[in-house]
Amino acid sequence: RMKMNRRTRKFMNLPLPLMLLTFRFYSMTVQAESHQGSGKITVKGVVKDTWGEPLMGVSVLLKGSNPPVGVITDIDGNFSIETPSASSVLEFSYIGMTRQEVAVNGRTTLNIIMDEDAIALGETVVIGYGSVKKSDLTGSVASVKTEAIKDIPANSIEGLLQGRAAGLQVINSSQDPGLAATVRIRGNSSLRGSNSPLIVVDGFPLGDAGDLKQVNTDDIVSMEILKDASASAIYGSRGANGVIIVTTRRAKQGSTTVSVKQQLTFSQFSSKLDLWRDPVLIAMLNNESRVNGGLQPLYIGAINSAGVYFPSIEELQTTWTTNTRWDDLVFRDAPVSNNTTFSVSSSNDKTSFSLSGNYFTDQGVYVNDDYTKGGINLNVDHKIYENVKARFSNILYSGSRDNNGGQAYWRNPIYPVYNEDGTYYQTTSTDYDHPIAIRENSYDKTKMFDNITSGAVEWDILPVLKLTSQLNYKYGKSTNDQYRPQKYTQIGTENGGWGVIKNTESQNIVSETFANYLQPFGKHDVGGNGRTFV
Repeated sequence: RMKMNRRTRKFMNLPLPLMLLTFRFYSMTVQAESHQGSGKITVKGVVKDTWGEPLMGVSVLLKGSNPPVGVITDIDGNFSIETPSASSVLEFSYIGMTRQEVAVNGRTTLNIIMDEDAIALGETVVIGYGSVKKSDLTGSVASVKTEAIKDIPANSIEGLLQGRAAGLQVINSSQDPGLAATVRIRGNSSLRGSNSPLIVVDGFPLGDAGDLKQVNTDDIVSMEILKDASASAIYGSRGANGVIIVTTRRAKQGSTTVSVKQQLTFSQFSSKLDLWRDPVLIAMLNNESRVNGGLQPLYIGAINSAGVYFPSIEELQTTWTTNTRWDDLVFRDAPVSNNTTFSVSSSNDKTSFSLSGNYFTDQGVYVNDDYTKGGINLNVDHKIYENVKARFSNILYSGSRDNNGGQAYWRNPIYPVYNEDGTYYQTTSTDYDHPIAIRENSYDKTKMFDNITSGAVEWDILPVLKLTSQLNYKYGKSTNDQYRPQKYTQIGTENGGWGVIKNTESQNIVSETFANYLQPFGKHDVGGNGRTFV
């Protein structure tokens, strides 16, 4: 979120904003060697599965520790953790495995064998044009359920997935509000083409993952990440980089539900900014560096060649009163994110509907650097006949982004904000670093609108054969309006004032018809599907 030039990096070390992290741990098993005595001991060991293969990324947590103390296993399944006493308890957890708690009991070596979670293997996973049990999967699919993501403050689907699935990378290049993320499944696969996975919402392939803000995160029931060739088999070349399948909420049979959710998130710097705040020290070192370079010292109580008065060191020590804390003027003390959601759903034996609305605001760490969005999501299911159902969904999204980042918080503290007559203080006519002048006279705003509509008909031709036809439409528009004044910005000075308006408009229509066949034979199933796509 901070932009730092060479001069900035030389004189200060800027800490990143404190980020809210949510950790979720899963499960495993145990055996060990011994050690007697009390006090701190180091416990080492290795974690393997039931086939004897080492497990990388297993969470090893010291039970009851606050703040949490833990490690993860390396590529060979090894771990090492220091415990406060010989009677400590370690928690081992891993996705798809049974969680276990192991008492150290004075032992310094633990050999862990993790068992598969039978309940997890029985869960149903969505894989494009159908669903299967996890135990029947032949490809690599990771599933993320609502319970794991419901309390995460995120403005997009990609933000919810960060750190949730092995092989999935969600990279935020900065902490700017509303900024799109870079999403990769098992790295890059193309030098020139897109490397982003395809994202599919309720059967509608919307395009590359990375900036999907139209879907309210509270409407999501589950997300499946298809990571291998099975994605290409289902979605063709569009799924070459993997597929993220999102399933949104529908009304439960025979019930009416009304809910309201309000979430506030506060952010702050993890420590005070490490800036040069003492004008005397700045002046002394600046004079010394100029003399060493064969130049005249600057802070001598005189006007330099550019017409700027620099006080002497003695003047700074006695009578000079200006010491501007530019970072206090540029940054917010505690940026706030607000997420308000309401939803109404109802269902009977014929018709069900779900209506939700969401309002989200995200304040950046810079003053007046903001992102706002609002959306409405409507889902309707209707049973036309006993074996024919119709589905309809519509998402309306509107967002705006006020961009006001990159302000010069590193400006010299001896410079005042204003002149005596109330105008902005500039060292020269080409002083383009005044953050308050730029903030109050520049403009950079983007407005966005999206409409996503989907309709489908499902026909159960036979108990074992279902035909589905779906039509999807997406319309998107964005307008970016920028202005830079003539006096306080370089591009404005060079062009006598500068402004630009950029308009982007897109439409996408997708029609799909596919058939699913599933015939059970005792403990076994035989199935297949065929489809047409336009």
